[in-house]
Amino acid sequence: MNTYVIIARHLGTISGEKIYSYNKMRYLLSTGWRVVFLTGKRETAPFEEDPNYSHYVYPALTYAPDCYTEREIQKTVESIAKKLSETNGDKCIIETDAANRAAWGELIAKRVGAKHLVFLLQETHHYDEETRKFLRFKYDRHELAGISIASIGKILADEQIERRDDTRFLAFSQNCIEDCEDLISPRLPEDASYTFGSIGRLDKRCVPAILNAFKEYANMHPEGTYNVVLIGGAVEKAIYRKSLSELKKCTNVHVVVTGYLYPIPLSLIRNIDLFVSTAGSSTSSYRFHRPTVRVHPITGEPCGIVGLDDLNGRTMYDVMPDTTICECMERALKNADKIEYVYNGYDDYYERMKTEFDRQLKIADIPCRVEYYDEMQLMKIKTTRIRGNKLHQIVGHLIGAKGLNMFIALCKTISGNF
Repeated sequence: MNTYVIIARHLGTISGEKIYSYNKMRYLLSTGWRVVFLTGKRETAPFEEDPNYSHYVYPALTYAPDCYTEREIQKTVESIAKKLSETNGDKCIIETDAANRAAWGELIAKRVGAKHLVFLLQETHHYDEETRKFLRFKYDRHELAGISIASIGKILADEQIERRDDTRFLAFSQNCIEDCEDLISPRLPEDASYTFGSIGRLDKRCVPAILNAFKEYANMHPEGTYNVVLIGGAVEKAIYRKSLSELKKCTNVHVVVTGYLYPIPLSLIRNIDLFVSTAGSSTSSYRFHRPTVRVHPITGEPCGIVGLDDLNGRTMYDVMPDTTICECMERALKNADKIEYVYNGYDDYYERMKTEFDRQLKIADIPCRVEYYDEMQLMKIKTTRIRGNKLHQIVGHLIGAKGLNMFIALCKTISGNF
């Protein structure tokens, strides 16, 4: 049986990345693949009853190999290789979702002779030279893709790089809304002038700009009262804490933070008059005919009103000049009856998803000489977007993966911002 391995940091904390993984796993299982999910943390998965699905936890996968001794790295790789030994010569594909896990993926792929695809799900890409050399190697082998047509240039810090069909993948994750129990809507005052909402993790860099726009609108229209519903949770609360605190100071604003929510009740979506979100989250609300302002995933600058402004051929990084989120909100509310909705819920969505996943499997079939990146260089790749990488290395080398994870968890508990 063909085996597909997905390596991710965790499975349970809901986000667009996880919904993409869920969708990918459902597709693979339905088409006869054996699916193995590897994470650094034990969490409940929705596929436990399927005999062709396995979820194994290796704490070392939480951070890049450079945080551990060579002995622990080899021990982890060997243990995973034994779990994958049932391939018996059948096709084996490994997919990783971030640069540090891609280093693990390459080490494992070399050990078991698998094809390794690096599908980077991040919206920001800040890598050192060592990591970019590795990613360039994967690009040359048609084994590297990002979530937008512009991603590959940002990943490799080379805007002149050729953007091929195989350098972009669609991370289908918009099917997060269902007709299910709604515990949030009853908490919303019914006499509000408008109810505003946003979908997505609250530790995205664009969130402060969104919260500030809600505050600006409320201050500009003090005669009204407003609900603000933030559908999502966060690990790094410091990113949005100050902006949320300022928003809550508005006496005419009632704020509800749902935390991680999956699925999102359809009735809640319909009770929100206007959404401000980024990337795929903006399409999720738009699919159910809700006025939606799309913003840049990092800066929060407005990209436009979905279905009203011409966003064809534009990426989530292409912003509209000389306007603000608040101005877009005003325009969306004023012209709500002019917004054109080209979707009706999830009509055709699952068929398009299947077509895309079929295409992704074909990327793995692109002819290429069997070759893997140098192991010693892989062990130099650092975990991105963590503070105190040197401290991680010291602790990891001294007390191993389990000890490092416990140490970092303790530091986060103490500081709330480590």
